[in-house]
Amino acid sequence: MIRFKLNAKNRKWLLPAVALIILYISYQFSFSLAFSAWWLNRTLSHETERHQDDAVYPHLNQKHLFYQKTLADYKVRTGTMDTETWQVLSGMAVANNLRITYVPNKLTADTSSSQKVLSQQYQFKGSYFSVVKLLDTLTKTQRVGKISGVSIGLPKQTSEDKNDRLLEMTLTLKAIEK
Repeated sequence: MIRFKLNAKNRKWLLPAVALIILYISYQFSFSLAFSAWWLNRTLSHETERHQDDAVYPHLNQKHLFYQKTLADYKVRTGTMDTETWQVLSGMAVANNLRITYVPNKLTADTSSSQKVLSQQYQFKGSYFSVVKLLDTLTKTQRVGKISGVSIGLPKQTSEDKNDRLLEMTLTLKAIEK
């Protein structure tokens, strides 16, 4: 058996050096992962406290932004539902070679919610291509409300208009009062 004899001076330096080497090896194999996990948990906890809505519930925030954008398309000032909407629709009808008729008696308000929901009907006459083009343009137009109902059909046959048969479209727009 080999014995190393160390004097008191060497023991003072050797014991802390061996302890430091053992501590470094144990840190590398087990404690480093535990410390990095603790640090990551701490930083993520601080981030979620600062950004509670965005960090914890991102899908709810995305839904909220989608619904806000959708509702913005429905919002129309009450005074403009009759005037500006009529101007926009009649301009589109003239551009698409359609005849337009305003139905003033169909303005209704839904009082079941806290916001006032307005509904207005318009009638158009024209070719199939013009009617479809108008509907496509209307779906992309903002601040006039949204299309809630469309009915397209041929008018009742009369003996005079057999060759000049135009489609009739009844369009219902809904809007939320600002």
